[in-house]
Amino acid sequence: MSPDTLIRLLIVIMFAVGIYFAFRDRGEKKQIKCPKCSSTNVRIIDRQTENIHVETVSLPGVGGRTHVRTKLTYACQKCGHRWTTRVHT
Repeated sequence: MSPDTLIRLLIVIMFAVGIYFAFRDRGEKKQIKCPKCSSTNVRIIDRQTENIHVETVSLPGVGGRTHVRTKLTYACQKCGHRWTTRVHT
């Protein structure tokens, strides 16, 4: 193999790995399971936004980031167990 062919092959492999990692989490979301009976038959019964924080950047042309803290209450449709989780984005 010539050095040019080897470099092109490495670039193609790096490009393919980058695409894999970019699209890896775009599939189905992870299913929520009941912590008591491990059932996936779970429903969100309450969703509350606790805090919204906007982080601004002082560079021109660069936007800001929005952080949202949400409290979710789930109920298992099999055993009736209820629990609350907090999600930060």
